[in-house]
Amino acid sequence: MFVTKTSLSRRTVLKGFGTALALPFLDAMTPAFARGQERAVAPLRFGGVYVPNGAPIGNSPTTSWMPKAAGELEITPILTPLAAAGLAVMMALAIPFHLVRGETREIAINLVLGSLAAFVAWGRARRARIPARS
Repeated sequence: MFVTKTSLSRRTVLKGFGTALALPFLDAMTPAFARGQERAVAPLRFGGVYVPNGAPIGNSPTTSWMPKAAGELEITPILTPLAAAGLAVMMALAIPFHLVRGETREIAINLVLGSLAAFVAWGRARRARIPARS
């Protein structure tokens, strides 16, 4: 249904509110309509996993984001390729942004910086890893 008028009638709005208010109660009335049949175990409606920033990944110092002790912050080796990969993604997403705005001259710098960031991310993650300090 397409609404061609610029305004909705009062009756249409009230029908919509009535439907929106009644829908949650329909699920609650299921036991009343079951007629003595026991309902099975309730289904799992939502399952989620949350890993906050800074959560340790593994036990070795090369894969942990968390600092070893309180005090002076030491940059762990895993953060360098992650930062470079984040910059590469940002540069890749900046290209369509500049295209939409008609700024075609800025795309070259995004390509150069994105390529350099991707190279650093690849190099620090695969070729020349930063050794952990002991």
